[in-house]
Amino acid sequence: MKKNSISIIVKIYILCLKIQLIFTFSIVIAFTAFKTYARDIKIVGTDWEPFSASTLESGGVLTEIVVTAFKRKGYNAEIQWYPWKRCLVLTSKGERDVLMTAYYSEQRAKKYLYSDPLFQIDIGLVALKEAGISSYKSLRDLEKFTIGVTKNWVNSAEFDAANYLKKDVSLTHITTMRKLFGRRIDMIVTSIPVFQYEVNRMKYHSLSEVTILDPILTKNNLHILSGFKVADYKKIIQDFNEGLSEIKQDGSYGKIFSKHGF
Repeated sequence: MKKNSISIIVKIYILCLKIQLIFTFSIVIAFTAFKTYARDIKIVGTDWEPFSASTLESGGVLTEIVVTAFKRKGYNAEIQWYPWKRCLVLTSKGERDVLMTAYYSEQRAKKYLYSDPLFQIDIGLVALKEAGISSYKSLRDLEKFTIGVTKNWVNSAEFDAANYLKKDVSLTHITTMRKLFGRRIDMIVTSIPVFQYEVNRMKYHSLSEVTILDPILTKNNLHILSGFKVADYKKIIQDFNEGLSEIKQDGSYGKIFSKHGF
């Protein structure tokens, strides 16, 4: 065989090796990119201290839990903060992928797919001490009191259905609390840890002015939601559930709570 022919064969062989290497490298890069970020995901939430808020480190403990669980499954999460009602609307219309930290209700389940529980919170009634009540046996015992509630919040199925109670509705939880301490209502229904956190931040009021009624109304699980109009809502929730399970099993879940002082 002539020397020129051998040289051409060697060049062709080297070229083939280069093409093969480039192809293999491209596949690895593509796979790594896919594994790193399955896709960007837009998540909405409302300021709800001490668990989640735009003012808290990493958006608060539950925001960091949500972001970390999604990251485990390759999602790049973008958090946006809106009033609660707008969060519900944006997610139900499919304009955002996920809504953070929502309680379950049958009405909501008609529009959204729920995740596994993130966390559990006590929901109860908090009354002014001057109202003269510290416990009750039945919600019927509370008929003479005016109870502050926050619009679009889910409390307990029994309480929310109790149309015989005198309920004073406010657009925000802070407004409900102000009415309580302004002596415009007798008690409010609230997330107990959220109420305690907010009161401790108040300058002119304290927990010594109120009583947490016994028993609490319920223990509500917190979830994330994805609306049925989001194209891949089932996969989003499935992946999140898997990511949440993983961070619970390897201890990351507990470490995040400890980091935020819980």
